[in-house]
Amino acid sequence: MISTPGQRRASVKSIARGNGGYHRFLIDQVIGMLCVGSVHGDRRAFNVLINAAGPVIIDPPQVANAAGGNNGLAMRECGIRNITETSGRFGPDLLASKFAMEMWSLFKQGEIKLGRKLVGVSIEDEIIANVDDVTQAIEGAREEAIRRQLGRDVAQAAGRN
Repeated sequence: MISTPGQRRASVKSIARGNGGYHRFLIDQVIGMLCVGSVHGDRRAFNVLINAAGPVIIDPPQVANAAGGNNGLAMRECGIRNITETSGRFGPDLLASKFAMEMWSLFKQGEIKLGRKLVGVSIEDEIIANVDDVTQAIEGAREEAIRRQLGRDVAQAAGRN
């Protein structure tokens, strides 16, 4: 029961009216942020307030570029885990969901869109990278870049003489 405007989500005794609805709404908010290339860095329960109109995400200064660093997936996983664990107190079926991985997969494929209904299931890529092949490819590209630069340097020096 929601008794006060702006009540913290973590302290709401029952969100039965909106358990799936609030969770879905918050997941949709994460999708919306992801669609514009952003991720909220601290989506703990106390950064979500609930009033008569429903949940409100607060603390926008903690928004970061979703693809701009190595932490985009980790930040999203942490935020969605926090949302799901809080909602899972009232709807335990949510606890087994994998919304973060599903979103990340769609984001990487360029297929994340507002209004897309996620199911909370993700098929994880279990292919193990061959580190030796990757290292050889990097080394080959580095050697090629050095050869090209030497060629440019020689051509530039020849043009001066």
